[in-house]
Amino acid sequence: MNLYRVPPTANFQIPNCALITPDGTFVYISFSQIVCLKTTENGDINTFVMEIGPRVQAIDCDLDFSRTKYLACSLEDKHIYIFDLDKKIPVYGHSAHVEKSKQSKDRDRDFLDPLPICFTLNKKVVSASRNRCVIYCVASNTYKVNTEIGKKHIFTVLKASPYDANLIGAGTKDGLIIIMSIKNMTVIHTMRGHDSEIRSLDWMKTSQVPAEEEDLFDMYTSNDPETEFGVITEKRNDANFESEVPTCTNTIHEVIENMNEEGFDFAEACQALKQDMLVTKENVTETNFDFKEVETGKKAHTDSFSDTSEAPSREDDFKSVENGVINEVPDNLVEDDDLILLLSSASEPKFWVWDAQKGCALDKIQVSSGNYHKQNSKNWYFSAKWLNPFTIITNDQQGAVVLWDIEYRGEGKLSIHKSKSEYSLKLIMHLTVDLSTEHVWAISLHSTILNLDLQSEKNPIKEYSTLNSRINQFSINPIDPNVIAIACNKRISLLNVSKLNENFVFMDGMANQVHSQVLTVAWHPEKENLLGFSTREGRIGIFDTTKLQNCPTIMKPFFSKDVYSVTWAKFTTKVSEEPTWHLFCCGFAGQASHLVYYPQNGNGKFVPTQVKHFQNVTSTLASQEYLAIGCFDGTVHLADLSDVTLAPFYSQKLGSKLISGFCFSTNKLAVASFDHDITILHIESKENITFQKFKGHKSGVTSVNWSLKNPELLVSTSSDCTVRIWNINDTNNSAEEKLATFERDTFAAIFYPTNDNLVIVGGANFMMTIFNYKETSIDLSRQSNKNAAKPLMASIDEANVVKKAKKEKKKNLLVQKRLERSLKDQENSINRTEEEVINGIKEIHLDEIPKSDQNDLGEQSGVSSFVQENTKDLSIAKSDKNKKDSSIQFNYSSIFFLTPRELNRDPIAMLKNLVESKEEDEKKWHLRHEKLFSLEQNVVKSLLNEEYSHQIASNAQSVGLLTLPMLTMDIKSVILEKISQKTLTEEYIAVAPFISHTFWRNTCLAFAHQCVEQGLVLKAISYFLCCYDVNDAISVLCQSNNYTEAMAIAKMRKSENDPIFKDIVQKWTKYLDYCGNFEGAAIVWMALGDNKSALEVLKKRSNPDEDLMKIIDKLKDLNGEAST
Repeated sequence: MNLYRVPPTANFQIPNCALITPDGTFVYISFSQIVCLKTTENGDINTFVMEIGPRVQAIDCDLDFSRTKYLACSLEDKHIYIFDLDKKIPVYGHSAHVEKSKQSKDRDRDFLDPLPICFTLNKKVVSASRNRCVIYCVASNTYKVNTEIGKKHIFTVLKASPYDANLIGAGTKDGLIIIMSIKNMTVIHTMRGHDSEIRSLDWMKTSQVPAEEEDLFDMYTSNDPETEFGVITEKRNDANFESEVPTCTNTIHEVIENMNEEGFDFAEACQALKQDMLVTKENVTETNFDFKEVETGKKAHTDSFSDTSEAPSREDDFKSVENGVINEVPDNLVEDDDLILLLSSASEPKFWVWDAQKGCALDKIQVSSGNYHKQNSKNWYFSAKWLNPFTIITNDQQGAVVLWDIEYRGEGKLSIHKSKSEYSLKLIMHLTVDLSTEHVWAISLHSTILNLDLQSEKNPIKEYSTLNSRINQFSINPIDPNVIAIACNKRISLLNVSKLNENFVFMDGMANQVHSQVLTVAWHPEKENLLGFSTREGRIGIFDTTKLQNCPTIMKPFFSKDVYSVTWAKFTTKVSEEPTWHLFCCGFAGQASHLVYYPQNGNGKFVPTQVKHFQNVTSTLASQEYLAIGCFDGTVHLADLSDVTLAPFYSQKLGSKLISGFCFSTNKLAVASFDHDITILHIESKENITFQKFKGHKSGVTSVNWSLKNPELLVSTSSDCTVRIWNINDTNNSAEEKLATFERDTFAAIFYPTNDNLVIVGGANFMMTIFNYKETSIDLSRQSNKNAAKPLMASIDEANVVKKAKKEKKKNLLVQKRLERSLKDQENSINRTEEEVINGIKEIHLDEIPKSDQNDLGEQSGVSSFVQENTKDLSIAKSDKNKKDSSIQFNYSSIFFLTPRELNRDPIAMLKNLVESKEEDEKKWHLRHEKLFSLEQNVVKSLLNEEYSHQIASNAQSVGLLTLPMLTMDIKSVILEKISQKTLTEEYIAVAPFISHTFWRNTCLAFAHQCVEQGLVLKAISYFLCCYDVNDAISVLCQSNNYTEAMAIAKMRKSENDPIFKDIVQKWTKYLDYCGNFEGAAIVWMALGDNKSALEVLKKRSNPDEDLMKIIDKLKDLNGEAST
């Protein structure tokens, strides 16, 4: 086991918190994570967890996984994400609900409202919040918004019909069920049966069952479809038509008229009428009428074909979305004789079955009241699912699983009664059914996930444990080290590592009378069944883990808030008495934190006594002889437990911040401090105590723990999200190189009781992790996860597409007119007359050009080329405008733009102006060519800076960008700016030696790292080698899986005994091993001369052939092992 993460606890408080995908994967919500459990062919469970960030409010999956496996989820921040379960990253999504919440006057209320979501048959995602329903098309990545449907309701559940792409079932917070059509955004039916929040909806389709024939003939029943009301038939005009139709001798009207006559017998008249109708019915069915088919403009539909090859395939009806083209998908899969049922559950012990086509209730399931009370209904979660058209599975108020049988009576009528099948499942909060295999996945209140196989008689129930993602402390049982107590949020879990499975972990839990976050746990040193605990609300108790009811013994309250630590110590308050066990605790009470102890025997049993020698205590721990106390100011005290006064015999201030934890090991005490340091106190005697400090963490240390096997190894956790392994014999007082980085702060870590190479880690809102620190390098930080995920694609509101297009067209027309007007003004300015120049009209400067046109000037040498360049299609120009080519072009005729224009405009006029100018005006340098011929260097430099600024403003890429800074001696600042913007090019590297050789090397390194970020790894290698940075070159190649190049560079630039060869081989073989290329990994190991590692790799190959077995036997002989 190199890495294993315990699945987090499911958030069953959310309606429809779990589902089963079409490929059989069980998916559930765990606060800010989505967990996927996949059962393999051999019965094992493969687990994958997707870290989302914000809390997840609802999930639903695509109904068709044949091409893509999409999972939609809504988040607490009102974003909608579409995940690809194969890639395990978000690929699509929208923020339509976020935009609405920003505009709302009551944003806090909107963010607290639920945001249900569902996937329709035609791959559309429907989500609904307060007064806003959004229909998002995954294929086109666009959405539509409707603000009218369900305007006065808060939706809690959405469930799309798997038979009709336009039909959606919705449940509200007040118990109303709405069936709506998303095609025209209308409400079809509203159904009232529940009085509390709707928890789940489930669809089912079944065929209508005909009614049994009764003794009496029903006058309103007719099997002739052409006599049904509303069917159009052609009128017969021939005279023989009436004679062909048999008629009744008596009619209903005649019977009514004869009722007033004397001697009328009503029963006899009805009997006669019945006989006449029976005879008429038989004659009608035997008569052959020649009715013609009425054309209605639509082709008649038939379900019968003479040859099965002529029948249309249903697969042809389903179209895919390929190359951005949306093909048609059938909107309705319902036949004429189908009955569509909708099953609903709420926060009450009753379930309703509805006719979704008529919008009426068919029957109600009332769970027996038992111990159910109305005031507890909001604290219990009921769930109901279809197992098949004839069976419903639910949970009751005790959390037991109940099956219900359905009997159809025809004409949409049915009856429901409880099945005799029973399953020993308790405290079930949510049910999900796999209709293809009849597997039931259930979420239990005991933080377990149950898999029930209804078709299996032997061992039908499989149980898998989960764990809360908030872990504050681990505690190993001193009598049975295989049992580990875990302090979680509102729960204590017991992990037995001897029962640990490679794929899943099994744990027991205790939560009775805990009620808040458990901060610390401590096992009794002599009684293995007693476990002390403390909570964030100041509660202190003792659990007996052997009692079935798991009810703790609660100590008399002393603390009002957090209880930081608890520990067991043998202590006596009187010299004449034998020491007994006391429970020492420290926590916050009143205005300060104190140390108290609870006697476990005598008159003061379970009553706190304060130890007044110590104030502001933050941590305490007892060994057989001593009691360690840590304080807020960084002071550590040691007291002798044989001293009835508990006066400290040793006090030492180890830092300026609080002491967060202790751990004893024989004569050593490890101290964790928020000063980022770890201190080891060596206690030889009371008079001889020395200490050494270990530095490495970048934030406060939260816990320390010794190894049970190796007393020299120490593991520590910190608020810097890392776990470090220390060897106290290390003279450098630093952590080992291998450490693990997690998503959030780490609070607790211990060595595996039976293997020092394994470490168990827990912390703030991330999954408990077991990893091999010798073989696995872990980086689960938020930054690494963020870089691994692809960016979410933005969506477009379909309703605004046309409006935006018109607005964009109008804007382009205005821009075109403005450009034409500006171009005309520029041409007139360039062609100014000689009289205007002589009269002193100032020359055109860059500042005179409108700002809106500066970016469009480019580097054109004349007006004609400028006009030609700017009269292109504006949409193309706009898209190309944002594309910046960082490479410099060397085919420009000059590095100057404005000065040559001045000289070539009208030289005669310029000469005349110079001749007639006065001497005192000679140094004003009005014209650019005057600055160029000036004798003052700063004037020329200002001209060069002006030319460089112009080229930057016009987004030019001429050689002037390189030459002008060289002339002004500003090339160093330009290169540094390019490095900071990551737009460095090879031209700037070529001129970098102009500054210095060191500057050139640093520039090469910066360009190499820039190439690595751009994915140009092989290009970056040359620049690493130029700077003799061989290690970085090899490291970059290994990270990009270019191990052949890395080995070649190491062979040419490194000595034979350099350890980097082993590092390359280890990474290379690990990569090959991960890809399943065991033979390739063995070749690499043997090339390095490590036959033992090559043998271990080849042993991983399942079902090796005869040749491979011979090679394995040969390697065993070389390693001195027995051959098979």
